[in-house]
Amino acid sequence: MITTKKAKSGTNEYFTTPLSRILIKKIDLSDPKEKTKHDRITELVIELISLLQEKNQLESNQNDSKKWVGNYIEYTRIIEKINEVELRINQEIYSLFSELTQNDIRIIEAD
Repeated sequence: MITTKKAKSGTNEYFTTPLSRILIKKIDLSDPKEKTKHDRITELVIELISLLQEKNQLESNQNDSKKWVGNYIEYTRIIEKINEVELRINQEIYSLFSELTQNDIRIIEAD
């Protein structure tokens, strides 16, 4: 079932799952454990943004075959690092939700 909600901008938003049913974790920054997780996630996201910028820069050289050949190994390394950082972010996020089972995580990752 698709639900519709009027956004602040006046446009309609369509959801297959009502927003009220989506699990959102509020991080308690006064809790040292949650603050540490928050900080790790933030650091990883900053690292991911930097890697994506590097990747985009190298992709802009694809039309110049001489530059691209020299950068292909670096490009491959960056792609691997992006995948690694995304996996670490996911693991940190999953750890915030103690009630998630391995089956829940498999379902999330399948989408």
